Amino acid sequence: MIQNNYFSDNQDIQDHFVHILPWTEIILDYENDFSGVSEGGPSNPSEAKEYYKTVLETVGDLAGNILSPHVADLDREGLKFKNGKVEFPPKMLELVSKVIEAGVQAYGFSRKYGGLGIPWTVKSFISEIFYRVDASLAIAIGCVNLAEILERHATEQMKSDWIPHFADGKFVCAMGLTEPDHGSDLSNLRTKATKDKNGNWTLNGTKRFITHGCGFGDLPAVLLTLARSGEINSGARGLSFF
Repeated sequence: MIQNNYFSDNQDIQDHFVHILPWTEIILDYENDFSGVSEGGPSNPSEAKEYYKTVLETVGDLAGNILSPHVADLDREGLKFKNGKVEFPPKMLELVSKVIEAGVQAYGFSRKYGGLGIPWTVKSFISEIFYRVDASLAIAIGCVNLAEILERHATEQMKSDWIPHFADGKFVCAMGLTEPDHGSDLSNLRTKATKDKNGNWTLNGTKRFITHGCGFGDLPAVLLTLARSGEINSGARGLSFF
């Protein structure tokens, strides 16, 4: 497999980064008047663009020179299923650990919670770079960022209790969507969420084929589970995440 910096050697990404993207507009919209300076964020558009470039160069070097040489080993070894749990190749666990140690796994979270604090444009470049190495490895690296939904919709208490641990690489994140009779047809799923008089919810149903639902090595998984909180025929509007 080609070894190189997968950011700097990708002409398409370079053209978009250098010539095409309206960076001033993107930066001013995302950085919110540079209110994150106290959290280590940039103080002006030039600093922001340079920060994004540094992140992408780091990811590109990591992907192209450190991760890519081992992809064939991952394919040869594959997954194993033992005692009701999926076992990942030791080399895959090692490579994901390198990404965590490099500080670039939590690209979906804001700086406030320990994430990289980057706009979607840069996130999409990171995804492309990791997927160039290997699709399954890219999923293993990026799945923790599914928890970005918490930063958008959870209570402040839940955000402060959980997101920093995701950003630190203490958990992986999985989404409990697929059921025995419902995969792409999620609007008709049957797992039921029932709320008691004390405000506690009970989920009753079956999920399957949940990517990283067994965790990842020694890292436990936190499952964001989709269930029906509305009436039986309420469709997509009757669904909630738990």
